[in-house]
Amino acid sequence: MNFRNTVYLGLGCNLGNRMESLKSAIRKLGQLGEVSTRSKIYESPAWGYEDDRSYLNMCCAVSTELSIEAIHNATLEIEVALGRETSKRKQGEPYRPRMIDIDILFFNEEVIKTDALIIPHPQLHLRNFVLRPLVDIAPDFRHPSLGVSMLELLRKSEDQSELQELS
Repeated sequence: MNFRNTVYLGLGCNLGNRMESLKSAIRKLGQLGEVSTRSKIYESPAWGYEDDRSYLNMCCAVSTELSIEAIHNATLEIEVALGRETSKRKQGEPYRPRMIDIDILFFNEEVIKTDALIIPHPQLHLRNFVLRPLVDIAPDFRHPSLGVSMLELLRKSEDQSELQELS
């Protein structure tokens, strides 16, 4: 099958059976198209708030015929199905622990700004827990706004968090 869109997603969780949450999310994302590649899984400390429960993080690429709006709605539905209790964090609200979080990092090479979406994800270049798994699957992918590759962003990152590779 020939897919016309590639969406890069970041997945993370720090509650419940974290590994099973990631596996379940990948299975459900496979219903949106083809999960064409996935990163290793990394364990990292909470980012943006204090919490002793570490996160498991990974990235994947999904090849799909779906529009960005359909992908966005589907990822929200997957989060709820996997136990996420609230909708996406709104600007100004504190970060909090979660059963699963699925962030749309890139949609093709498009720059999208709507009331519901900002793509590329506005903080991905600041977070090693996103950059490291992105480098696993797309080291040469160029950020459409910043014009540099994922590998270059990771090398220049000021994030000092330690990530432990799990798989």
